[in-house]
Amino acid sequence: MNSDPRFDPKAHVAALFRAALTEVAPQAADTPVLLERPKQASHGDLACNLAMQLAKALKANPRQLAERLLTALRAQPGWAEGWIESAEIAGAGFINLRLTARARHAVVTRALAEGADYGRGTPSG
Repeated sequence: MNSDPRFDPKAHVAALFRAALTEVAPQAADTPVLLERPKQASHGDLACNLAMQLAKALKANPRQLAERLLTALRAQPGWAEGWIESAEIAGAGFINLRLTARARHAVVTRALAEGADYGRGTPSG
């Protein structure tokens, strides 16, 4: 378990997406990876619209692109570290992820360690 209070599960997931993107579409590897909280909690902890964002430029079906990204994401070395409970494609190409209790605990630990400074840094992901 990563006990570093500075560990950021969201940044870790964003790095996994960047690596997957480099594999799936190297020509778009510099595209920013945006992870957001879904509007509905039932959709998971994080959502990524990378496939829909890139579909037009890559002349690809967004859902098929999401499938390729998810396959590459699951093949990344950091995938099996116990931070992501599940990932699924929703709608036209959103990738919804659920974090493990361990990852949520890391967020709380980080918030407590940073105190009033938590959330005031530069955005990660």
